[in-house]
Amino acid sequence: MMQKKTRHYYFERDTTEILKGIQAIRVCDIIRLMRLDKYLKVSRLIKRRTVAKEVADKGRIKLNGILAKSSSDVKYQDVLTITFGNKILEVRVLDIKDSTKKEDADKMYEILSETRVNP
Repeated sequence: MMQKKTRHYYFERDTTEILKGIQAIRVCDIIRLMRLDKYLKVSRLIKRRTVAKEVADKGRIKLNGILAKSSSDVKYQDVLTITFGNKILEVRVLDIKDSTKKEDADKMYEILSETRVNP
């Protein structure tokens, strides 16, 4: 398998090995990846990247049901579960951009559920 990384883009010869379960992927499609802490900051789910890193390192973020580190790669259609104190937010990644305007940030994700947990 041939792989070349440029910024957050991965060019793959065999994308089926990486993207099992995602439909309509052709060989040599571009897969956009971004670090979890940066995605949370750019999408404005968490205000600062350092705070996003701390939250992830404390085990309060799951990526597709698995505990995630701040350096974990996020891609299109991933599901993030974030625990904020007594609130659990579940979102699906719809877009990955290096930067975005404040009014366009909410278009980067879809809220699947938002639940309160009793303390």
